[in-house]
Amino acid sequence: MQISEKNKPKNSFPFLWEEIEKRFMAPIGQVTFWVYLVFGILLLSACGIWIELGKYFFASCKSLDGIQTAICTFFPALACTATMQISFSDVGKKYLKSVGLAVGFMMLLGAVGLLVLNEHIPPAISLPIGVLFSIFAILTWWIANGLDPIFYDGAGEDPTIGGDVKKDLSGSVVGFKI
Repeated sequence: MQISEKNKPKNSFPFLWEEIEKRFMAPIGQVTFWVYLVFGILLLSACGIWIELGKYFFASCKSLDGIQTAICTFFPALACTATMQISFSDVGKKYLKSVGLAVGFMMLLGAVGLLVLNEHIPPAISLPIGVLFSIFAILTWWIANGLDPIFYDGAGEDPTIGGDVKKDLSGSVVGFKI
């Protein structure tokens, strides 16, 4: 089957980059988005990491195994749920969904790889890799939620049109017959 010039598929990479840029830039000025990012994602979702860091710094045992495990469970959980969110959304952008699935799969493989090779890779290498994966997972969450109106300040407000709603209406219906 031949494809005519008229029906030739377009290069979707520019569409992908445009969509990623739009989703990245849209929430930058939204306080609600930043509060959710800081408290919901960086503090609460990464709670296991913070607990393990506290145990490491305030306990006599100086093993990094708990921190490595916490990081290796944080980033795939965040990234894979974000990529599932992109895949399940009603957006008909196959290029975004396919990249989302690829990112989720890579994150899962990265976590399994880091956990399996934990015995063979020194923490000086595996921890920075885990932190990089975590930053990428946060960016993935950002892209997945960048256009979600729930994070926009003023979302859901329905501004009135035409002035004060308590003001009496002008005109009259006197003499109007149905």
